[in-house]
Amino acid sequence: MHLFKRKNNNSSLADSLKKKTNGKLFDEDEFRSMIERERARADRADHQFSLIVLDLEFPDENHHTTHHMLQKIFRRMRRIDEIGWYDQNRIGVILPYTSAQGAQKFAESLCNSFNPPMGECLLNVYTYDSDQTGTNELNQDISR
Repeated sequence: MHLFKRKNNNSSLADSLKKKTNGKLFDEDEFRSMIERERARADRADHQFSLIVLDLEFPDENHHTTHHMLQKIFRRMRRIDEIGWYDQNRIGVILPYTSAQGAQKFAESLCNSFNPPMGECLLNVYTYDSDQTGTNELNQDISR
């Protein structure tokens, strides 16, 4: 059973960005598999991880803005973090061993690193907690 809907048509933006970015940007299928692996790892080791999902649909559809944003993300990521296509217009960053507070801090720091700072980045922060107590957006999203 496949847990995610597949969206197409991100190849032109993805191909353009692969040539320009310094770092590994995983395709949607690879990235979804990585989320599933991280969830299994969190369950086994009883830890949290967070996922930041950034919307790349800018009003001006400027690929330079997207490239600049990705370069900032790559510079701020730890070696254990992973980045890839979440869907057609969104990039995801997996932050292993990271609480919701830590992920929010990373997201705010990232938004503030742009020149000019993006006070309102279009992003969502999800956290998976292995004990699955309470409502967990990432858990709900993965379980669909």
